[in-house]
Formats: sequence, C-alpha cells, structure tokens
Amino acid sequence: MRINGTNIKIYEVDDAIGAFDIAVKFFDSDIKLIKEIIEWLSINCTDNFILTETISHIIAGGFSDNALAFENGSFNMSRKNKREHKLQTQYEIRMHKSDFLHFRLRWIDESVREDIEA
Repeated sequence: MRINGTNIKIYEVDDAIGAFDIAVKFFDSDIKLIKEIIEWLSINCTDNFILTETISHIIAGGFSDNALAFENGSFNMSRKNKREHKLQTQYEIRMHKSDFLHFRLRWIDESVREDIEA
C-alpha cells in the first residue's frame, strides 16, 4: 500500500497500539505532506487520534578517524549534533475504526500491495 499520489509505502502496525483500534506507519520527511495529514485528521476524525514522529540520527561514527572525533567531542548527544545528522523519520498514526475507513479512502492507495516488512 502507498500514500495516495506518492511512492511512500504505508504499513499497518501489528503490535500494541493502546486504546486505539488501528495504527499505520510510514517513513518520510516531507513536511508538507505531514502537515496535510495533520490538517485532514484534525478536521475529519470524529474520535481521538495520535500522530507520532520518531527521528533517527547518527550520534557516533561516520568520521575517517573515529577515535580522534571522539576525543574532539564530536560524538556528544546535543541537539545541534542530532539535527546535523538527521536520517530517516518514521510517522505512526493511531485512530479508531470509525475514522480509519475515511482515512483509508482519502490517503491509502490499495492498488499497490507489497508483502514487504517494515
């Protein structure tokens, strides 16, 4: 499955999702798309929803001399260092069944099905 009009794969989440019935996740960092989804969810969900963002960062390694970089303090976990080494961003949307049908119709292209694990 993909998000409509994009090449972004979207997956159903199988593990614990708390008080919600359904959860989907996808990996991307297109802020415009995320804002559109947030706006749509805010206006169209009749029950509660949660959208989480999990950002990956390089916090150590990647230097030609990692020992020297460590000595120079390049491997600290400051906010500045995390922003400089941004990698993949995962988004997860949790919602109730009553809202998922509308979400699926608007946002999910089910004509493309992949049996790829996230």
